[in-house]
Amino acid sequence: MMRNLTLTIAAVLSGSFAFAQVATVKTNLPAAAAPGSTHKVELTVSKPGITGFAKLQQELPSGFNATAVETANSTFSFKDKKVKYLWMALPNGDEFTVSYNLTIDPSVSGTQVFDGAFSYIKDNETQKFSFQEIIKVEVGATQPEQEVTTVDPATEKPVVKDEPKKEEPVADNSQAEADAKKAEEAAAKKAKEEAEKAKAAADKKAAEEAKRKKEEEERMKAEAKKETPKKVETAKSANSGSGVIYRVQIAATHNANSTANDFASKYSISDQVYKEDHEGWIKFTVGEFSSYTAAHTFRSSLRDNNGCEGAFVTAYNNGTRISTREALDLQGQ
Repeated sequence: MMRNLTLTIAAVLSGSFAFAQVATVKTNLPAAAAPGSTHKVELTVSKPGITGFAKLQQELPSGFNATAVETANSTFSFKDKKVKYLWMALPNGDEFTVSYNLTIDPSVSGTQVFDGAFSYIKDNETQKFSFQEIIKVEVGATQPEQEVTTVDPATEKPVVKDEPKKEEPVADNSQAEADAKKAEEAAAKKAKEEAEKAKAAADKKAAEEAKRKKEEEERMKAEAKKETPKKVETAKSANSGSGVIYRVQIAATHNANSTANDFASKYSISDQVYKEDHEGWIKFTVGEFSSYTAAHTFRSSLRDNNGCEGAFVTAYNNGTRISTREALDLQGQ
């Protein structure tokens, strides 16, 4: 005969838990119960937009037992004090309810803790929300027992109260749990692979952008190098001017396509570059000096500072090219 004792159950936390990923679980744990009594516990899951693998679990304190009532097409188990529902694919719709019969041993008293968690896959990642309820059990309170429906776990059909109570078989959920574990691992692996692909794509894009910028800088430098210096926009003939003058020759070539600008850019010369045809060669000179000494100093500067190692002094008399010796004699030097 059932002992005429009652328990006052105080839920420290609310029966409704809000998930960061919009999942919600509502429970109807009784506010009070008697030791040795059985109560139907319902867990209503709200899951807008969530599908695929999921697991709902509650860990019962010592002295509490659970048997399945409504499973919503899940694999139910109660082992090691854990009530567990496993889905490889959640039920359709935004909300569903599962339930189990909770039996309290007559010896239970004091504060009892129920830990629970709802885990599921979203965006290829495992999401988990944990919740906890604290139940205080004490003798003296009055609370009617809930009407409980006993369900056969094999057929999920109500059992007539007058029928002899059959010992319920323990379901073997090892395969379902293994499948669930594989699903979690596959989701984690896929998320990792996608993260690695995204990183590789970002690195590739950054490398291509760096390469493009470098090529653009090199192109701009090359174009700037080809630009004609202001003082040599138009190549003039070296055979100009009156009297004796000296210039510095920087190049001689047979290439008819060569321009004064080519050598001005090559040697970074901003002075006027002159072009002339002389003795079957196309020659390029720089400067216009009245003394050999000034021309020679300029020649040394071109060799030392501009890399024009073959530069030498040339001379002209009234536009005609002559030797430097002749020029010096004409100047009485």
